[in-house]
Amino acid sequence: MATKLSAKAWKYIFEIRYPATAHLFDRRGLIIEQFKGEPFTEWRIERNRVDLYDKGKTISVFASFKNAGATVENPPNYTYFRDHIQRWLRLIMPEIKYNRIDRIGFRAINLVEINNSSFEQLFRSFINSYLVVNQELWELKVAKPKDIGIVVDLVDGDNKLHVVTGPMEQVQAKTYFESSEVQDRVPQLSIFADVDYFASNPNFEESRMIQAIMKFVNDAAGKIESYLGEYLSIFKQ
Repeated sequence: MATKLSAKAWKYIFEIRYPATAHLFDRRGLIIEQFKGEPFTEWRIERNRVDLYDKGKTISVFASFKNAGATVENPPNYTYFRDHIQRWLRLIMPEIKYNRIDRIGFRAINLVEINNSSFEQLFRSFINSYLVVNQELWELKVAKPKDIGIVVDLVDGDNKLHVVTGPMEQVQAKTYFESSEVQDRVPQLSIFADVDYFASNPNFEESRMIQAIMKFVNDAAGKIESYLGEYLSIFKQ
């Protein structure tokens, strides 16, 4: 019998890539000054990149001569992240002066907490839900299966999804986060699902670039949520 599970987004990652531009080199300090403030109280300027982030390293934005983006860990909701992306784009796009996107991606790392189970039980439930495995695999004398991960690539029109998923213990899940505060909240046992929704060379109008990017982000968030809902409905605990 399938178990009703729901995914929690523990990390959102947004990135756009564009043809190399030299404009950033002259504008790094100005970008920092215009954007810094709550929650972006910390900043770093490198030779070809600027970063702003909060003290706890739960949210950050960056821009370089060939890409820009943002990351948030354990977000209160999607809207919180979306609004910061839009604000960041409105600042950096006129400063960097790029007119084409080579790649755009919105990625969500989800952890589905599993209670009242050992990792071995979770591992076997995952196998039984998503794979057909010859029983002989469990009876190998030289070595026995201990862990597993699945990589799936899917197509949604001109866009693509790259999915990495599997059962996961806390010690491994922690490695996906920088914030120590977030690491301490990671579940002991979970189903891990890292879903990257992306497009190469999207046909965005230069005059409506920010609107097109934000529409893609909103659509991506919805597609990821829908995919995970279907995916988790298959799981049998």
